[in-house]
Amino acid sequence: PVTVYDYFVIRSKLNGRAVNVRGARAEHGTQLITWPAHAGDDQLWRYDDKKARIRSKLDDQLCISIDDGGYEIPHLSFFEIR
Repeated sequence: PVTVYDYFVIRSKLNGRAVNVRGARAEHGTQLITWPAHAGDDQLWRYDDKKARIRSKLDDQLCISIDDGGYEIPHLSFFEIR
């Protein structure tokens, strides 16, 4: 079972900001941004070593994805596990 101790914050070594779910929206395709670290559920992640995925505490079915979405610079977003 997953416990509170399984979650972590992903911080930038450059500026200390954390990977954050924009608007705390637990929905497929929601963009991930960097934000001052506060360790709220929208900044907590766990590594699923069985599937090699990083999952959100907001919704365990949502994982980090790199999506170019037609942008010049790829951005991070959620994708849903079905």
